[in-house]
Amino acid sequence: MTAIGEQAFRNAFSSSTDVVDCLDLSSNTSLKTIGSYCFYEAPFATVILPITLQHIYSNAFNNCANLDCVNLDELSNLTDIDGGAFQGTKLSEINFNDNLVRIGNRAFSSCSSLTAIHFGENSKLNTIEPYVFDNCPLLGGILYIPESVRYIGSYAFGQIREGQNYGCFDRIYFNWTAEDISTYAEGILLDKNWHPLIGENTDVIVNNGTMPYMWNLDNFFDGGWIEANDVTEEGGQQPTLTSTTVDVNTFFSTEGGTLPSGIVTLQEYYSYETNKPAWAIASINFDSEITTTIEIQNLVIPEKWKDTEGSRLELPIQNISSGLFPTEIKINTLKICANLQFIGNHCFERATINTVHIIDTGHLYAINKRAFYDSTIENFSYEQSTGESRLEYIGERAFARTNLINFCKTTSSEK
Repeated sequence: MTAIGEQAFRNAFSSSTDVVDCLDLSSNTSLKTIGSYCFYEAPFATVILPITLQHIYSNAFNNCANLDCVNLDELSNLTDIDGGAFQGTKLSEINFNDNLVRIGNRAFSSCSSLTAIHFGENSKLNTIEPYVFDNCPLLGGILYIPESVRYIGSYAFGQIREGQNYGCFDRIYFNWTAEDISTYAEGILLDKNWHPLIGENTDVIVNNGTMPYMWNLDNFFDGGWIEANDVTEEGGQQPTLTSTTVDVNTFFSTEGGTLPSGIVTLQEYYSYETNKPAWAIASINFDSEITTTIEIQNLVIPEKWKDTEGSRLELPIQNISSGLFPTEIKINTLKICANLQFIGNHCFERATINTVHIIDTGHLYAINKRAFYDSTIENFSYEQSTGESRLEYIGERAFARTNLINFCKTTSSEK
């Protein structure tokens, strides 16, 4: 027998209230595939599959509520586990064989007892589809991401819910080269849809090459930073990063008005693009609550900044954090610096801005979710001044509920 077909034993055991200790198929050394919903809701506690198995189709063991042991680590020919295959089981720990290539959507989601998953150092795994380990509240510990992985889907390691960090690991280990990190950066600390793999206390360890970059946690949650001591380079060395504060009116160039007194906090982080330090605008704190409207004709966010009180050289500003300007500050034209890589979540949400002008010199990578949500923007100008555009991502509701009349993209050659 080479295959067990779709729904072959679906609900075949539904009348039994007893746990069946074991389904042993190991003697069937010709079996290659197990069809969709084949053993759906079966009462097995242990399943032993033959080493010849190549493909487990969707929902094959879905909702097998007693299943706590499967010999997946022994299946050297298994390359594909389809969506929902082991969803809703009692598996507590999973060891994947090195030849597995793809894990499908929700394959192990809602496994309430799952505490650990392990991929081998020689793993050939390429694809981890969306929601694979979603809603596994006990999942944590150490996660090793094989260097072969080239796609991680939305919420693959757990959905982040209010008040709950599902799937947050104590440590994430990457055995990727510096070239891999540069090419697949969005799959390292967050997935392809920019959802987080890490928690606020997660250690991130990079084995090959130098420390790749630091991420503003606004790209994951709504505040906070990955500090230098949360990232370890090869050999155990930690990068030395700093932060500094600058007077608001010294930092921003303004015309036709002055900002209230306050400070801008800059946080140094590592740029994934250049593997060199850069500044991120972490926050703006005004000295007192703003209760009346303050009008600024033009406001410019600088391209770079030098920490005059520290020992740092002049560094580019490449990341803007969230919630920079309250609605009481009315800006006619906001000009954003040319070195910028990321405009953070909620960055200018509900801001009172008429015109935004971005000059991109080939660095801008993402305008994150709700970046300009519910703002008063009427005109948005994106000017590509040199090289090819790297803009890959505009997040959900980035410009929703704005007053956009003109959305213009130009290049220098078009002028």
